[in-house]
Amino acid sequence: MNMSEKKSAQIIAIDSRKPRSSDDPVTLKPSRSGYRMAGYCFLAGADVQSEVVISPAIFPVPKAPEWLVGLANVRGNIVPVFDLWKFLRTQTPQREMLTVLVLDLGETAAGLVIDNLPTPVPLDSQAVATQPPAPALQPFLGLGLHAFDCEWWEFDHQKFLACLSEVDSR
Repeated sequence: MNMSEKKSAQIIAIDSRKPRSSDDPVTLKPSRSGYRMAGYCFLAGADVQSEVVISPAIFPVPKAPEWLVGLANVRGNIVPVFDLWKFLRTQTPQREMLTVLVLDLGETAAGLVIDNLPTPVPLDSQAVATQPPAPALQPFLGLGLHAFDCEWWEFDHQKFLACLSEVDSR
């Protein structure tokens, strides 16, 4: 490619990146927030609002089970924070900082320690035909999708939290 062709290719590339006007249709694939927790891949519920909080101040609860990390103040709401690694009794990885995914708002809000930042998982991904991972989690899992070399399972965090409230400290 000669110099003239290179400049022409650069101009075409720049032109293709021009901002779209508000009249241009934008086609986005429907997706759900996917997050990794305890080494597994999960999808947030369809109508669940969520936010990520990096290294929140967490206050321990005396005599609480180890999977209840503590309580965090998230914009004036007291939110319980849970660690699925500890719930499943698997070895907890070393972490430099906690990343907490807060699901829902107000009184129903709960924080879950996640392994990394959420990623959009396309809903048109291939459906999973296998059984969900970890037998202890199966009652809380729904739709399964295969994307990015991982099986992503819809996680019913409200049902999971209701179950936790019935579990003793083991």
